[in-house]
Amino acid sequence: MQRRICHPTTRWMNSFQTLSEWVDSHGRLPDVRSACHAESRLGRFLKTQLVASRKGRLVQEAKQHLVRIPGVHDLLIAPPQASGLGNAESRFSKSVGMLKDWLNAHGTMPWRTGGNDLEHKLARFLTGQRKACRQSRLSPDQRQQLLSVPGMDARLQRWGLPNTPFCARAEALELWVKDNGGRLPKRNSTNREEASLARFLNVLQR
Repeated sequence: MQRRICHPTTRWMNSFQTLSEWVDSHGRLPDVRSACHAESRLGRFLKTQLVASRKGRLVQEAKQHLVRIPGVHDLLIAPPQASGLGNAESRFSKSVGMLKDWLNAHGTMPWRTGGNDLEHKLARFLTGQRKACRQSRLSPDQRQQLLSVPGMDARLQRWGLPNTPFCARAEALELWVKDNGGRLPKRNSTNREEASLARFLNVLQR
């Protein structure tokens, strides 16, 4: 029987793209044990690729795509007992530790528009925790770990506010300004999101 090889088919590429976008949004790899169906499904997809790679059934083109996702390269080269996705909590703790080290060294939270890959990674991690908090997906242990980071108490309280349209727009404006180096959005911008946020800011300033 000819062994099956995981080729980057159209369906595979769609799953890869969804996984890449999910990791970019949440700042971590998906957990197969998650109660969230979408996260669990992506975790199973990634686990399938890791198993295929260890068995020599993952073609090089697929590997080249996967290693572009932060954190996947280490899993692909890790021994079998170390490459499972069940260690999401240990990765979470590691990210919290890295965030503390960043704050100690720089005195400010990382920005997604920062100057290096580590700052981008930590900023994505924070974005992921904000979304998890909004969706009530933070476990008690994760919340306690985040509270050990200076300044996170106020952030968690703000993230826990009711996600009304006003709050959502205010938060979007805050993130946009941070992501653009402190610059305020312009109403005459050709970017629809920037122009929309500028109009929202104009209402606040009246």
